[in-house]
Amino acid sequence: MTFQAWSDQHLIPLALTAMLSVAILLWARRLDERQRVLPGRLIALAILAYILIAYYQRWKDAGLEAVTEALPLHLCDLVVLICLWAVLSPSQGSFELAYYWGLAGALQALLQPDISQGLGFPSWYYMEYFLGHGMIFAAVLYLMAAYRLRPHPGSVLRAMLALNLYALVVGALDFAFGWNYGYLCSKPASSSLMDYLGPWPFYLLGLEVLSAINFLLLWLPWRVREGGRLENANLILTGPSARTPLENEG
Repeated sequence: MTFQAWSDQHLIPLALTAMLSVAILLWARRLDERQRVLPGRLIALAILAYILIAYYQRWKDAGLEAVTEALPLHLCDLVVLICLWAVLSPSQGSFELAYYWGLAGALQALLQPDISQGLGFPSWYYMEYFLGHGMIFAAVLYLMAAYRLRPHPGSVLRAMLALNLYALVVGALDFAFGWNYGYLCSKPASSSLMDYLGPWPFYLLGLEVLSAINFLLLWLPWRVREGGRLENANLILTGPSARTPLENEG
């Protein structure tokens, strides 16, 4: 079956991702420092199993030619690895990368899917795509709720600098080997927001601006205003404490 955007095979995984996100927030915020360890390990195990199965299938299907698509160099693939690192060893740096790169990238990917070969349910490519991006949401929201992690001042700039470093390194590899990781050399075959940003290389500048806007929007619920922290996100996601357990341990 061919995948069609905004059909049932698109809306159902979106709804499931939203329900899972709400469930994680409501459940994980109740965990104490002892209780949160095992669920975190289980999430990490699920991510690791996904990575091993996904990359085995990619290499099995395409053989040596899979090097053009199967290396973990697309931004969302890299974010899955960052989420694995962040859940296994929570830190401010790993969380901020997972938060900004993960939520901004995964949300865009879920709203405008670019599924390999355009195959829909119940193909493996379909399942892999939505499972992978759903896991990004699960990991980031778990870190926010269970570990009370949140972006710190300056995090938008740090995330943007890291994103540009990614673009420089991966772009150089794309140029050297004729790849297109990160869609840095050409747009994806399926319809996407990049179609409205002009031809290469101008759409890269548009993506830079959009990334900055998305990161600022993700920072907005946490910003300090009029000498006090906005309480809506802080209370809903992490409870009344203004300090995180990692800060308390320090």
